[in-house]
Amino acid sequence: MNIGSAPPVIVFPWTKFGSVEDVAQSLIDLRSGKRASPTVVFQVDTPAVSNEAQQIMTDEQLQSAYDLLQSTGRPHSSATDLHIDWSLQHDNRFKRVVMHYLSKPATVVLFGSSITHGESKILPSLTS
Repeated sequence: MNIGSAPPVIVFPWTKFGSVEDVAQSLIDLRSGKRASPTVVFQVDTPAVSNEAQQIMTDEQLQSAYDLLQSTGRPHSSATDLHIDWSLQHDNRFKRVVMHYLSKPATVVLFGSSITHGESKILPSLTS
């Protein structure tokens, strides 16, 4: 896995692609340093519970976050970051919730013992 400083990156929610102004302003903000890039952390240990992070460890919690995202546009009322168990099924719900937080930008912590099974299993599932 690449360790070191990543270049600036931005993730757009699907709803922003139709707005040239939103996309252009976000890119200007990113290049000028007004907007931070999202951060992704892979770790084996379960992160400590935090008021700033939504923690998803079960399929029921994932379903609840996805349902809330679908109905309100947010998977949690106040969380700015996401801690999500990597062993959950990487279905549409998983991807949509993770991508929502990456578009903020936020820190997304992917955790669990299945993280140690190698890069070849990590990278394709985020892009498929």
